[in-house]
Amino acid sequence: MKSCRVLKSLDRQAEPLKPNNSRKRHRSSETTVTAVETMFDVAPENCAPQPKKPTRSRGYSEADDELQSILTPAKESIAEPCDDYLNLTKEKDMKHVVQYTFRNMMIGDLKPQPTSEPLPELNWADSRELWKGMVSKEMKYQCDNKYMIRHPDLQPKMRAILLDWLIEVCEVYALHRETFYLATDYIDRFLSRVEQIRKNQLQLVGITALFVAAKLEEIYPPKLADFAYVTDGACTEDDILKLELLMLNKLSWALSPVTVNSWLNVYLQTAHLSFMSNPESTFVFPQYPQHTFVHIAQLTDLCVLDMESLEFSSGVIAASALYHFSSCELATHVSGYEYKDLAKCIHWMAPFAVTVRDIGLQPVKQFNKVDDSDAHNIQTHANDVSALERVYERRQRHLTTCSSPTEIAGIITPPKSNQKPPVVESYQNRAGVNNC
Repeated sequence: MKSCRVLKSLDRQAEPLKPNNSRKRHRSSETTVTAVETMFDVAPENCAPQPKKPTRSRGYSEADDELQSILTPAKESIAEPCDDYLNLTKEKDMKHVVQYTFRNMMIGDLKPQPTSEPLPELNWADSRELWKGMVSKEMKYQCDNKYMIRHPDLQPKMRAILLDWLIEVCEVYALHRETFYLATDYIDRFLSRVEQIRKNQLQLVGITALFVAAKLEEIYPPKLADFAYVTDGACTEDDILKLELLMLNKLSWALSPVTVNSWLNVYLQTAHLSFMSNPESTFVFPQYPQHTFVHIAQLTDLCVLDMESLEFSSGVIAASALYHFSSCELATHVSGYEYKDLAKCIHWMAPFAVTVRDIGLQPVKQFNKVDDSDAHNIQTHANDVSALERVYERRQRHLTTCSSPTEIAGIITPPKSNQKPPVVESYQNRAGVNNC
């Protein structure tokens, strides 16, 4: 009973048990240890559970839940573990360790941030605070680009097919580009925070994300029955509503990221400041050519289908796409990034830009009940999964270099037809772009 008195008086301020005495008590009287176990429902914090004793199942589960919530390293323990609980097999130890999950708390610092603030002085807001808020929000809304390992039943190609289908849905219902990019962000961040999503549930995740995004972005969003209808019976209205609540909880109701589409609007608006009569008051309204925005958006639409796009921030993707359609000087000026911050994404995006050039740039599509001034903001299905496969084939053949296909869409504001220089001269004047 000496062992009983020692364990009964054990608390946080108590001194650690001596290993030698504890080992002797364990070897001498097994019945005494059994009696002690019945007196305590929860094992001491510093004592590891013994899996061979069925009477400790309750205490083991509670202690394990506490460790998983706190994740306190073993080196920080004050008292030494009791020898009564040290009889763990190696396999059980390994099984216990793999239950822990770790998150990289420095993920935001791994991605480059703009070094300058290109916004002009505004009379309706502080341009510096506005730019700072957009950059900080972009660092907040990030997801794990390796989340596919959490879902063994899913593959990156399934994500591409899902997003391609969502683009078609957006075009059918004349939804805005921002709605699609919001839904894409919800899908990626949701899959980063859950596990074991099966492939027959992926469509439900996608249509639920689009349902939430449409309610936030659209003035007249489609009804819930319309979203269930496009799934052809695969998802019911109740399924969408149930998953909507789960998705909002997993996203912590953080539903306002700065998407690629938002950054592209800001960059093009900044690039055309010299053409504005009053930049301070009219910066909030689009002042750039619609066809320019549609052409660059066609490239970004194809890029987001690839899982590797999650390695880059939204601002870097938009700036790199602008680089492929203009010049290095313009892309770095309007984005605030340096070329070294964009170089990796520019090289990664090169086969996408060449593929878009081969497919052909799409014109601005007009929609019924949509004003002509807002037509460029409506999501169109200009690319598909077959275009993404051509990108992969081009990578494998190593046909794409780091050179920028800047002749895809010409310069941002093309001159009049009688003022255009010869094609050869245009190449020579802009050859310095690749040396930036």
